Amino acid sequence: MRFDLSKAVQTVTTCLIFVAAAAGSALGATFSIGGTIKGLAKGAKLTLEDQPKGGKVDLLTETGTGGTFPFAFGTKLASGTSYSVAVKTQPHGQMCTVAHPTGKVASANVTNIAVTCANVYSIGGTIKGLAKKAKLVLEDHPKGGAVDLLPETGTGGNISFTFSTQLVSGTVFDVTVKTQPNGQTCSVTAPPKGTGTVGTKNVTTVSVTCKTNTYSVSGTVTGLTTASNSITLKNGAATQTVIYPAKSFSFTGIAYGSSYAVTVATSPTGESCTVSANGSGSSITADVTGVVVTCTAKTFSISGTVSGLTSTASSVTLKNGTATQTVTYPGTSFSFTGIASGSSYAVTVVTPPTGETCTVSANGSGVSITANITGVVVTCTASGSGGGGSFWIPYSAKPIPNTNGGSLGLFVIPSNKISTMTAP
Repeated sequence: MRFDLSKAVQTVTTCLIFVAAAAGSALGATFSIGGTIKGLAKGAKLTLEDQPKGGKVDLLTETGTGGTFPFAFGTKLASGTSYSVAVKTQPHGQMCTVAHPTGKVASANVTNIAVTCANVYSIGGTIKGLAKKAKLVLEDHPKGGAVDLLPETGTGGNISFTFSTQLVSGTVFDVTVKTQPNGQTCSVTAPPKGTGTVGTKNVTTVSVTCKTNTYSVSGTVTGLTTASNSITLKNGAATQTVIYPAKSFSFTGIAYGSSYAVTVATSPTGESCTVSANGSGSSITADVTGVVVTCTAKTFSISGTVSGLTSTASSVTLKNGTATQTVTYPGTSFSFTGIASGSSYAVTVVTPPTGETCTVSANGSGVSITANITGVVVTCTASGSGGGGSFWIPYSAKPIPNTNGGSLGLFVIPSNKISTMTAP
């Protein structure tokens, strides 16, 4: 075999030239960063950005065709450079996401970045009953997305709302109340539990209903008896009747911030009732307890006058039940107090004046009293005739002789009517 040295040298030289050329090419080469954009609507504008490590941000704006088309950033990067592609500006009415957004440049152009665009729709609805100037915060928890907060201020009527973040078709949304307004409770009533799936149009059916909180005013009644039966209380236009043996009451449905004033509308039979504690208040923000209504039996007086007392007679003592009253000359009036409603009374003379006889001559007794009794009259007269300390003297008499008529018998005559003679 014959070895051709010249050809061998030529071959080796050629290989070395190609290797050197390839090495030189690799050392100075740069490569593009790109991929495909799918679904960008016709005429819609999308801006992407690449943030290469150690380099300037490269922006790329593309106009949609409605289909799939390639893209590549204008700035090429050297092998080994890290890149990071993101959406800078979303197209109107669409949301675009980037697949394979980061990586490191190898020895070829990057073509696997996939940008997918889809139509997006807003989430909104109506708030009913939110009080004027009341603050309500709603939140949307889209599946796979960030929570979107929406604060609203009430007008007293129906107001519409829309979350700022739009969602792509097929996304599950979940609207809830994050912060309740003062004095109200709001709930998401539609769609069921505030949850739904975005279709192919804006969601406008979310319904939030707000209602003013209500509270109760409650308390107890003391002093009711079987005889008194019941008491009727009032707060505003509302009434509550407590029937013995019950002791408690409660007014409900009192709006947040309202005032209250519990009063006695109808007292029990024979009793006097007052609201003795916590009967009124303003701007309530919680249930009110501890209102106290105290009932006590009504009492009346029995009063009248004494006639006929003299300086000599001095005084007369009267009685009603176990109570006594002494009227001393020159006094002429008396009064028994603290007599329970429905009681009976009977005024009597316990101790008459010296030298006089006293009787209760008018209105001295009664039953089931329901008011003060006046006009009881006690009349005192001198013993025997009711005059000047006189007394009765018995004597025997017979007819005057030689006259017609007359009879024998025992007679009496007031001493003050007998003249001062030795033999009447």
